[in-house]
Amino acid sequence: MIVGICFAQNKTLKDTIPVNLFNTTHLIFQEPVIKARPSALDVFYTTKKEGNIVFLNASVAKEDFVVTNLFIETESGLYFNFNIKYEDTISKKDAVQFIY
Repeated sequence: MIVGICFAQNKTLKDTIPVNLFNTTHLIFQEPVIKARPSALDVFYTTKKEGNIVFLNASVAKEDFVVTNLFIETESGLYFNFNIKYEDTISKKDAVQFIY
């Protein structure tokens, strides 16, 4: 069931979020995040949430990383689904994603 549709501030919501071992990627939402959970048995990256921010880091090297999913639920019941992939370099623009 789809509860809401979301768009990034730049009007294009990326569905693939880059991570690596050396940088933290930030997903910033307009409201608190209730759940931030990887797909079942996912050991390729770590998540931490604080209020409306989700922090992502790769937990394995690129050669062991498999593109996977991240499911987000916000306080008002909006659901988001992102692909998470490993990238050697992450631009400042991609390291912080504003999502609403």
